[in-house]
Amino acid sequence: PEYRARVRPLCVIPVSRQRGKSDKIDRNVDAFRECYEVLERGGVIGIFPEGISEMARRVRKIKTGAARIVLEAERRNKYELGVKLIPIGLHFFSRSRFRSKVLVNVGRPIDLQSYFSLNEQDNIEAVSRLTDKIQDSLENLTVHVQHSELDRFVKDIESIYRDELMTQT
Repeated sequence: PEYRARVRPLCVIPVSRQRGKSDKIDRNVDAFRECYEVLERGGVIGIFPEGISEMARRVRKIKTGAARIVLEAERRNKYELGVKLIPIGLHFFSRSRFRSKVLVNVGRPIDLQSYFSLNEQDNIEAVSRLTDKIQDSLENLTVHVQHSELDRFVKDIESIYRDELMTQT
């Protein structure tokens, strides 16, 4: 209805983060439906599953939305849709600078077939396992410093060698 009538600049489908407000969450039902329809038409969706952007050199615990969208789109189409889930890692050379250089690492598509039968039996478990797989894939494709004290160490090394690193990029 009114939700679908809005113009989507750059084809962006807004998703609301959970903050205890049911009206925003209700809007996500429509956003997810819109994602299913894009995939059913053979379209492409880019999802940033962390939900927020952060300065730390680590992949935050990702949200389940990407896994939920993919599995539901396939379920709605008897698992014959053929969605390709391709993890992409981004590394910004200067996160604080607008238009910084960025390294894009494209991973191998995640095999979704192994999640389909589990999804029929236990959707929550299938979503959890696929989310874990996406998390692992993103951590392998990005700079992922697991411990905050090591992140501080990396920042210190960067500040010492900043001039040298800037001449090499």
